Amino acid sequence: MTANTPEAWDERAAEPFSWNAALWSERGQTQRFLAVLRHLDLRAGDALLDFGCGTGRFCEFLPDDVTYYACDSSPGMRERVRREHPRAWVLEELSDDEFDHIVCIGTFNLEDSWSKFETWETLDDLWSINSPRSLIVSFYRGEDEDCLSYDTEEVVEFAEELTSSFIIDATFLANDLLLVMNK
Repeated sequence: MTANTPEAWDERAAEPFSWNAALWSERGQTQRFLAVLRHLDLRAGDALLDFGCGTGRFCEFLPDDVTYYACDSSPGMRERVRREHPRAWVLEELSDDEFDHIVCIGTFNLEDSWSKFETWETLDDLWSINSPRSLIVSFYRGEDEDCLSYDTEEVVEFAEELTSSFIIDATFLANDLLLVMNK
């Protein structure tokens, strides 16, 4: 079984490649990042929060004029972000600061420490409290028993409760879908 605990993520933080630490392939991680980027309306001076940032590799895909904030429950991952990405502002815990954009790339996929109820509650808080222009979440929709699997209908139902301005993108990987919410 794939552990989804801060301790397990601390151990995986030592993996040589960021995609291995996230339990993904390099291709899969890159495709997820590029899919998210296609939906971000980034402007100079924007602040982006990567919630569940893992190793922080996503910041390598962002323009230098976007401020990158990284938040992860694993101390090992936060330390790796500090070490490998000096431009990142690493948050020990989520704050109620306002961000222009929040991304959650695979954050809610492994089931050991998330339930779907906690997923929806956390996303509701990120949307309501932090008031971003956009919230983009990648969800798993496959058959792996160690993962939470989300179907399009439940993601749409959640989004409709918060905004009328959202899209679902299921074009980038067979087992993933993106929820893109905009204000």
